[in-house]
Amino acid sequence: MKTIKLILLTIILVFSALYVKATHVIGGSITYEHLGGSTYRVTFKMYRDCSPSSANFPASITIQVRQPNGANFSPSKNILIPISQTVILNPVIDPCAFNPGVCVEEAIYSKIVNNLPPNPGGYHLFYGLCCRNGSIVNLNNPLSTTSGFYTQIPDNNVWLTNSSPQWKNFPPVFICQGQMLNFDHGATDKDGDSLAYSFYHPFTSNAPTFPGNVATFTPVNYNAGFNANDPLGGASLTVNPTTGVISGIPPMLGQYVVGVKVEEFRNGVKINTVYRDFQFNVLNCPPVPMPGIGPTNACAGLNVQFTNTSTPLTGNSFYWDFGDLSSTT
Repeated sequence: MKTIKLILLTIILVFSALYVKATHVIGGSITYEHLGGSTYRVTFKMYRDCSPSSANFPASITIQVRQPNGANFSPSKNILIPISQTVILNPVIDPCAFNPGVCVEEAIYSKIVNNLPPNPGGYHLFYGLCCRNGSIVNLNNPLSTTSGFYTQIPDNNVWLTNSSPQWKNFPPVFICQGQMLNFDHGATDKDGDSLAYSFYHPFTSNAPTFPGNVATFTPVNYNAGFNANDPLGGASLTVNPTTGVISGIPPMLGQYVVGVKVEEFRNGVKINTVYRDFQFNVLNCPPVPMPGIGPTNACAGLNVQFTNTSTPLTGNSFYWDFGDLSSTT
């Protein structure tokens, strides 16, 4: 009986080490840069709601580093990374547009490690944590749904050197219901590899398995009417496989989990995939004011009655200056 209890305790400790708790986490992505030899810069970017009710970012994270078959290294190569910096993301909106009332914060965990020499089959990198927002529309039981983040370092005996693709832009803080979205979710690649983009089924923090040395995950559970390739419903979004641009018209208000991945190819052979799991906040955005005044022509010497043709008229104020320096009217 004591032996059984010890085994159970060991299992609990191993699996609990795979994730930590932080409510209102809304996404993240693992990337890396090969600096030469056995040295890499490993980076994890995490996103959260910055509302007062949200938990703070973890002071540090531990990225699991596994053998090709999923076994732990001895000694362990797991990477403990303290938080490097945090920043409130700029929503990049028109200065005349409304205040969206949405706040998203990014945390960066980055560390240089020098104990990753060429290894047959490369290395699996994984990190998981809990929990997502309870208000998410497209997931079943979202508050109890965890997040998992993964990438792989390929065998440098075969590929000599490889740095993962790096996302060009942080995810959008919000998008607008019923309005056209064109968001560049593309990446750059230090090695000049070919890149291909697609949606993917986001992962939970459950420990991955490795059949055939391939990392295999427990996916999140989508509600009816949503799936990995249709995360907002209504076949509303597409991702350009060549450029990574996400386009479409979000049909419904709410918060939605979306997964986008970029696969890198060298000489026609896929060598790695980078994933980004993120929450899209779909809001009701009022139209941006468009100034207008009429009529546009009149005869000289006549009095002219001008009409404000700006849209929308409600909720906005207007000031017109006709260039008469002798008048402030």
